[in-house]
Amino acid sequence: MQDKYAVCFPDCNRLSGSTPDNLKAESILLCDHLSELEAAIGAIFGKAADRADDEAVAVLKKILSPSFKLFNTLEAEMQRYSSSAERVLTEEQQRILDETAYDKRKIYLGAAGTGKTYIAMEKVRRLVKEEKRVLLTCFNRRLGDKMRKDLAGEIETGLLTATNFHDLLMNILVERGQGWPCRRRRRPGAAFSKWSCRSGW
Repeated sequence: MQDKYAVCFPDCNRLSGSTPDNLKAESILLCDHLSELEAAIGAIFGKAADRADDEAVAVLKKILSPSFKLFNTLEAEMQRYSSSAERVLTEEQQRILDETAYDKRKIYLGAAGTGKTYIAMEKVRRLVKEEKRVLLTCFNRRLGDKMRKDLAGEIETGLLTATNFHDLLMNILVERGQGWPCRRRRRPGAAFSKWSCRSGW
């Protein structure tokens, strides 16, 4: 299928000089063509206007409705977190952490990059300093690996278990003889003083 195109200069009424090889003179629309735009467009496409509708629609969608995606990879999010690991808590983040000392059950919602993981890990550090047993879990396995790496010191105390939620459940099932053989991670422990679940929406 041969694609054709046109250019329009609504404020001009004369054309002079040489046009590019792939742009014919009839494919240049000027202000005089606007009064009979349908006929001008028909002259550009000629018999090609009779081609299959589905094919024509697909071409028009490609030309008039380009699509693209904007997103952050998990690696980029982790790198951004690592680069700001030493940042000072904002006033709101400090307030959130202080509130958790009085209200034991909290649910925090926030877009990517708002600091949910950072707050959860900071809370874990505080609890471990208070010598409380803590379970920190998330749904993403790679993020779970990242949290274990950044909280290695706290894990070494024996007070913190950090793992993704699916591995946590698998370990529990295997220990009770209800799962299937798999790579074993650190034993979650029988009881925890605190637990935290970090997830994103």
